[in-house]
Amino acid sequence: MSIRYALLALLSNGPKHGFQLAHDFEAGTGEMWPLNTGQVYTTLQRLERDGLVDADDDAEGSQNVFHLTDAGRDELSDWLRTPPDLSTPPRDELVIACSPRHPLARGPSRRVRLEELAQASWLLREPGSGTREVVEAMLQPHLHRLKTEIDLASTQAIMEAAAEGLGITCLSQHALRDMVRLKKLVLLKTALPRMRRTLYIIHHERRHLSPALQRFIAHCRAAYPKRR
Repeated sequence: MSIRYALLALLSNGPKHGFQLAHDFEAGTGEMWPLNTGQVYTTLQRLERDGLVDADDDAEGSQNVFHLTDAGRDELSDWLRTPPDLSTPPRDELVIACSPRHPLARGPSRRVRLEELAQASWLLREPGSGTREVVEAMLQPHLHRLKTEIDLASTQAIMEAAAEGLGITCLSQHALRDMVRLKKLVLLKTALPRMRRTLYIIHHERRHLSPALQRFIAHCRAAYPKRR
């Protein structure tokens, strides 16, 4: 998913400032795709440059509040109507990551043994979270137990702790993409089998879905057709 179009979709519900957009983005993706405020404002500057959003000069407070322009609404509408690219099969895969300075990251071609993973200190979500349950279900059959040093309440916090060398973690490859690109984290080759999972769209049957959210769900369903 493009951050550019995600912000346009969020703004279609009404004007927001950068902190609100970052919060709504992470809440909407279940924190699988962490987004910092700097990324939000950089993208908003590009959208404003392209005439797709405007900043409200008369907004109260010190933060700029952004809203869609007519061109921005047209751009979002065109994107939602564009058929998704299905050339690459959709999937989400959990991978093991750590700081480049971590002892287990001693070489790109080295395969980390299961015994080493079992002895490592793990950074995981707090007990009771869905992400924690999925990770434990996939890792414990092979490692028997996880040596958890720190429990954290967000994916972003886990990645930052891992980048500081406080332990290793298991997260979605999509969530880790930017940190790996910036070389703050590296992916480990291990003896574990590939850890793929299926994601579902779930909402309360009595909860009102905004028009923008309905269009986004329709786009997701078109991109990932239901298997029969």
